[in-house]
Amino acid sequence: MKPSVSYSLQPERVATNLLIILCVLLIVHIAAMQANYNEALGLKERLGFSYWHIMFFDLDEEESFGTWYNSGLLFWTALLLYHQSKRLSLRGDP
Repeated sequence: MKPSVSYSLQPERVATNLLIILCVLLIVHIAAMQANYNEALGLKERLGFSYWHIMFFDLDEEESFGTWYNSGLLFWTALLLYHQSKRLSLRGDP
């Protein structure tokens, strides 16, 4: 019995969504760096942020949200490629 799974990915829509997420990450990164390093704004003290709150969005650090996001993207890409290879092998394509 062949599994009947269908999905439709539109490359333009996926690229647009990834670009939007990238822009949001960059904006949050810039805001976090300004809050941490620009003492004239006083955001860090006014909002009560500590160092680890802000550094979570520092895209230069390994343990940041950006690293986790990229790991998730790689995971979903691997799952999609695995699923596509299974579909092609069930159809008999090389």
